[in-house]
Amino acid sequence: MATRFLIAAEGDASTRLVESTAAMNGVKLVGTATSHGELVAACARLQPDVALVDMALLGGEQPLAEVHRRSPDTRVVVVATRLDGPGQNLGRALIWGASGVVYRDASAAELVPVFENASRLTELTGDVVAGKLLSAYAGAVAEKRSRD
Repeated sequence: MATRFLIAAEGDASTRLVESTAAMNGVKLVGTATSHGELVAACARLQPDVALVDMALLGGEQPLAEVHRRSPDTRVVVVATRLDGPGQNLGRALIWGASGVVYRDASAAELVPVFENASRLTELTGDVVAGKLLSAYAGAVAEKRSRD
């Protein structure tokens, strides 16, 4: 059965992701979104296995919390530019409930593990960013603990 996915991004980011995934076997694009509201509504309606969500579209914790509430089986993978990470923004995305992170310019080959692991409990982060994310995640957790 094909992994059903949704892309939430604006303009060129969305186009690039669609192009990267178009040639992949075993995946099916079921919808797109260009805003927080569209993301939440589309996930609730379509119940995709994976939602690839552009970091720029998030703007905070609320969209991910709503996706998890209305589509609990959807794994959210944040799509970042290389300028977004590996800093606190990506660590925050993981704290907010993202299952993983891929870079916007990821090739189809780099996206394959994201879709292959969608039904597993493992994180969906590509090897390219995993080490950097661990460091960012640790820093974000420490920051959150110091505030709490």
